[in-house]
Amino acid sequence: MSAIIESSAANPNIVLTDASLLNAVEIGDNPNLRVEMVSDGSANFYTIDFASNTATKVDASTWAQRTISGETLYLIDVPASLQDNADVDPGNTLLLAERNGFVRRGEFEPTGTIDSSPGWVFNEIAWQDILDNYAE
Repeated sequence: MSAIIESSAANPNIVLTDASLLNAVEIGDNPNLRVEMVSDGSANFYTIDFASNTATKVDASTWAQRTISGETLYLIDVPASLQDNADVDPGNTLLLAERNGFVRRGEFEPTGTIDSSPGWVFNEIAWQDILDNYAE
């Protein structure tokens, strides 16, 4: 993870003409949305146009490093305007962690957060009916 934390922010005018100079990690389901993490705690969000090799700064926020249960986590506040593209539920924080040499992505929900996302609840009879009728 330390390889993706920059000591100083990229110059938006430079990466606008050459996206390869931007050290940013892909977030969410949109491969064009990236976040640059700067050692001062700032997070700069960019969209990448691969066809023209350009990066456009679209927003900024903050990030913090926390250790929870012995694991180092990187928590990034995603601006509301980008939460859908970053696949982050409102009120949650983007979470990055390194596991087995790979950066893993998730969401951090503070204690006491009520999950309002839609879910499916089945009683035992309905669940068995689904399993009995499942075809591969």
